[in-house]
Formats: sequence, structure tokens, C-alpha cells
Amino acid sequence: MTAVPTPVRAIVYGRGIYLLPRADGTTVVRATYERVGFDKSLTAGVLGSLLSSAAILCPDLGVARFERAWAGLRPGCGDDLPVVGTVPGWDNVTITTGHYRDGIVPAPGTARAIADLVLRGETDHAIRPMLPSRLTST
Repeated sequence: MTAVPTPVRAIVYGRGIYLLPRADGTTVVRATYERVGFDKSLTAGVLGSLLSSAAILCPDLGVARFERAWAGLRPGCGDDLPVVGTVPGWDNVTITTGHYRDGIVPAPGTARAIADLVLRGETDHAIRPMLPSRLTST
């Protein structure tokens, strides 16, 4: 099967969105984020805004076939820091979560810190601001 040529050949950034070309010839219109809790619904206004912005960035997308839309959740904490480290009050429980907008970008460093904690009980990585203990009340 031959991929349909896409008018977008590289990632294109715009105000609040970016266009991501895929190997199959499609273009994904992605937004940054909205703080809406656990609501994954898409409103017509937001979808219309994204599609209009995409057509402004790349006019050929204005006549492209629309396939689907979805929303995902980005887990995070109120202080916008991930949670990395041992869990107070739990034996042998070490976690990493809440990387929010950074997603997998810090994964290599986080993995090294977690491996250090599990194997040595300490890490040289600067995780103090991210420790789970910051979320517990005393």
C-alpha cells in the first residue's frame, strides 16, 4: 500500500498546536494541554479551533480528510513536579509517576534514579524536590 503524500514533512509548531507527520502519510494535529481534570471529552469549539489553526499553518490541511479525534490524560501533581522515590510508610515500594507534560523525556534519568534506589537504597540524582514524602501531611 502506498502512503498518501502529506503536505507536512517535519514537525510544525504553531500557537497552541503542532503538526506531526506520520510515516503512513497522515498528519496528526496535536494540542499542548488544558487543565480539565479527568475530562477527556472534546468540544466542538476546541476541535474547530485546532482544525482552523492547522489549516492556517498548512493551508493544504484545510481540504484534508478528517479521520478521528481523541484526548489523553497527562498525570501530574499540583506543583507540576513528578513523584519519584520511595513511598513513606510502605516497605519496598518505589514509584515514579506524574511527569505531566514532560512525558517520557526524563525517562532515562528517572530510570537511573529508581534503579539506584532499588539496588543501593540511595541515588546521586537530584530527586529531593520530587520525593513522595512532599505530598504527605504531618
